Amino acid sequence: MEPLSHATGPIRYGDPLMVRSRAWFLCATALFAAVGCNAIFGFEDPVLRETSTTTTTATDSTSTTTGAGGNTGTTSSTGTTSSSETTTSSGAGGSGGSPPPVATHVAAGTNFSCAVMSDGGVKCWGLNHVGQLGDGTTDSHLTPEPVDGIGAAKACSASNLDFHFACALLQDKTLRCWGDGNLGQLGDNKGTASSTPVAVSGLGQVDVVSVGWAHACAALNDGSARCWGSGGFGQLGNGQYSVQKVPVGVLMLTSATHIGAGGQHSCALDAGGAQCWGKNNNGQLGTGDNVDSPTAKPVVDLMINPVGLSVGFAHSCAWDSSKPPRCWGFNTDGQLGDGSNDHKTSPVNVTGLSGVDHVSAGNAHTCALLNKAVHCWGNNGSGQLGNDSNTDSNLPVAVKAFGAVEQVSAGANHTCAVLEDGRVFCWGKNTDGQLGDGTKNDSKVPVEVIF
Repeated sequence: MEPLSHATGPIRYGDPLMVRSRAWFLCATALFAAVGCNAIFGFEDPVLRETSTTTTTATDSTSTTTGAGGNTGTTSSTGTTSSSETTTSSGAGGSGGSPPPVATHVAAGTNFSCAVMSDGGVKCWGLNHVGQLGDGTTDSHLTPEPVDGIGAAKACSASNLDFHFACALLQDKTLRCWGDGNLGQLGDNKGTASSTPVAVSGLGQVDVVSVGWAHACAALNDGSARCWGSGGFGQLGNGQYSVQKVPVGVLMLTSATHIGAGGQHSCALDAGGAQCWGKNNNGQLGTGDNVDSPTAKPVVDLMINPVGLSVGFAHSCAWDSSKPPRCWGFNTDGQLGDGSNDHKTSPVNVTGLSGVDHVSAGNAHTCALLNKAVHCWGNNGSGQLGNDSNTDSNLPVAVKAFGAVEQVSAGANHTCAVLEDGRVFCWGKNTDGQLGDGTKNDSKVPVEVIF
């Protein structure tokens, strides 16, 4: 797929008492410090903020992606586990009365989240046992903390399951990754974890990056694609089944524009269609069968002219500007949104939605942005559908309204979204502070991240 709240507990949209109390306190603070309430609340003249229409896993206008799904499994790590947690954010305020930076892009991962800020920095929050927050420590944080050494990012992507890592796409089209690296997923040819960002080796100019379970993929501006990390099911697309600690070329692609890394499979938009590769036990490649492939294969019966795609743990989705989104693969929790719970080896329509702005496929749930509102479907055990319920849904349900949304990111068991004004709201599981509201309380409705 995450900004501004200064309350000590979870703030739920529409709580008048909380809003009024917080407003009086913050305005008094603002007057004392000789700054306006608009700066405190994060409102600003839109011409002063760099905006982004970045989408999850694939994008419709800025060619960047956020994290895709993951897979279950464990791995050892060179990071030092720490049980300490911090609720104090070191977010930067503007100097000389200028407004503080706000979020332009968010990525929901596995028990952690990251956001790109309008000043080019990246902030992360939640679990940090292998350095996935990128702040040089393994201390978890209940509110956002800056990632070390990044000041010119335009998008980020976060892993959705057990191999916790993240990557940022910089303005100069290079990549930096951090967190768990035991399977080479940081792309720095080392195979070890890093609590600070490292440069990915051997890439040209990157347009899109997507982080999966224990691998990552990038689409380059020359139309080629490269993947690195775990490759045991052929998810790197290089015709092999092995770990690669530096990026390797994806075979059979010539004009990739978007790319998504999932649990143990990957997909890309190429030559007007979609192609997928890797594990296919639940039809997640969309090839009409259940045969794994270490090289890219065309998705059959796509029936749309796709402008974006998103890849979850074991399901995939693509969308265009006018028709219903099309999803395929694993569907036990209803994450395909077609009103059934049957796996599909070829694409099916998401029921009740057409002409969406983008789709984000998480671990076992999926969300879409339509007319500045969010709709989600699939697993809801932690409230990640945001409809004030814990009931799974195999059809899209409306997330409780919380503002005009610019971008949404579905993670492992939580979801985050960026609003037009740069604030971030998250909902769902919060056992490690991944909602960023300063608590560990799960929330079935959106709560504001405290920057």
